[in-house]
Formats: sequence, structure tokens, C-alpha cells
Amino acid sequence: MSTQAPAPVQSFSDTSIEKIAYKSVESIPTQEPNDRSRLGYHVWLWLTTKEGTLEESVRSAGSRMLVSY
Repeated sequence: MSTQAPAPVQSFSDTSIEKIAYKSVESIPTQEPNDRSRLGYHVWLWLTTKEGTLEESVRSAGSRMLVSY
């Protein structure tokens, strides 16, 4: 049995919405890196759909942040 290579990671330009969303949360301390990724995803989702408020989006991410909001 052989292990397949992981899927390639797509790079985005510095002006893309994806890059802006993930860079905006990269300095927020979280318990695990996955919490930060989940938070970045929810910020991206809010930026693209504009549903609800940004605060609601951050809360719905369920990220275990080490700062209070």
C-alpha cells in the first residue's frame, strides 16, 4: 500500500479576499492553529456573503481564542 501525496496548496495574491481574511486573523492567539484557520474561514465567509455582522461570524467560528471579544 502506498501513501498518496497531499493535495497542492493554492496561493492567492495579496489583494485577494481569501488572503485578506486569513492575514487579518493570523496574529490572534488561539489554542490550536486549526482554530485560527476556522476563524479565517468565517471572516472570509462574512466578507463574501455579508450575512449578519462580523461579530456574529466570529462567534459562530467557535474558535478557542486566547483573547476576549
